[in-house]
Amino acid sequence: MNKTTFYASILASSAGAASLGFISGNYCSSNESKNDFWRRWRVFADSAGTAVALPPQVTPLPSGPVEMKQPQKSNMVNEFRKGPSRAAEIMRFGYPGFDNLRTYEDFIVSYDRRNRVAHWVIEHLTKDVIAYNPDVDRSKCIFKPDTSIHPYFQSQNEDYKRSGYDRGHLAAAANHRSTQLTMEQTFFLTNMTPQVGKGFNRDKWNDLEKHVRNIARESLNVYVCSGPLYLPYQEEDGHFY
Repeated sequence: MNKTTFYASILASSAGAASLGFISGNYCSSNESKNDFWRRWRVFADSAGTAVALPPQVTPLPSGPVEMKQPQKSNMVNEFRKGPSRAAEIMRFGYPGFDNLRTYEDFIVSYDRRNRVAHWVIEHLTKDVIAYNPDVDRSKCIFKPDTSIHPYFQSQNEDYKRSGYDRGHLAAAANHRSTQLTMEQTFFLTNMTPQVGKGFNRDKWNDLEKHVRNIARESLNVYVCSGPLYLPYQEEDGHFY
């Protein structure tokens, strides 16, 4: 059966249903006996039913009892999900916002596409997460853009070149030593903000990161939220931006 025949059959069956409604109403309003009416109705229904055609490749339902087969479980879930996601655990106390979220192994980022830095980064630290791991090598980590961000909004290493600012971590690399991957993910540029190097990123900010880890070693759970603070800058026209 071609498509034309199939659609024509559908139209025919629809027209038959409409005609049936008209005829039944007409007969009900007449003085004809009920038996004669229902006899005529069955004749019409039989003739209308011949115009209904099944679409191609329709398998008829079995007449006997059907044995239900248990669907086989795919191993694909186990291949992509080695364990439960930590997102719910990390964001236990709620999200500060929902703009362009990125979920990594040990931290969550809300990415600011306009300024190409993070709005905020949240970490959940424990003494096990920050414990020294000889299998994790920081020297193998490189600063790199997150390719899940559209290229137009990606932060690039060239953005920091000769800018006078460091690529400053928000989620510190030393906070995530459970695997090589968790540390490498802290080097995504989505986790960076421009920071003054001497006196801040390499000094006071570094001291703050160490202080947070000291707290984590003595606590069951530590939740850290960090982000950039934009200071006004006066341009040549005298206005602050």
